[in-house]
Amino acid sequence: MGYTAQLLKPYPGAELIPEEPVFDPGKTPGDVYRRLLGCFEKLREIAAASGEEMLELEVDVALIDVAEPSDVYDVASLIVAELAHLHAQLPGGEPPREIYYVGRKFPADVYQRVGILEQQLVQLDKYVGSQQQVSGE
Repeated sequence: MGYTAQLLKPYPGAELIPEEPVFDPGKTPGDVYRRLLGCFEKLREIAAASGEEMLELEVDVALIDVAEPSDVYDVASLIVAELAHLHAQLPGGEPPREIYYVGRKFPADVYQRVGILEQQLVQLDKYVGSQQQVSGE
């Protein structure tokens, strides 16, 4: 979320860190994995609209519901790496603020936090898309 907040900074009116979505208990790693995959796809759209290339991710949809926490971690790490790449393209972009270890979290906690990332990416996609329309690309 820190990288995405930095990517949103140049856009007046952008909500850098949106409100947390409602907490929804009982989520599984598969639910978090599915939400992260949606974020990854939105990030690919943003990167394409920005003229940047990203890694491709092929997922066996039959295995999403049985995803393990390590699978969630892998996709989250990939998203952070891709966001760091986009952030590195900003001239003079400030680094995101330092993070701290918040302790162990349940899938429902992570699902809620990914909801913030999701909202940020929707905003960023809107801003990048409107920039493309203005520039005529």
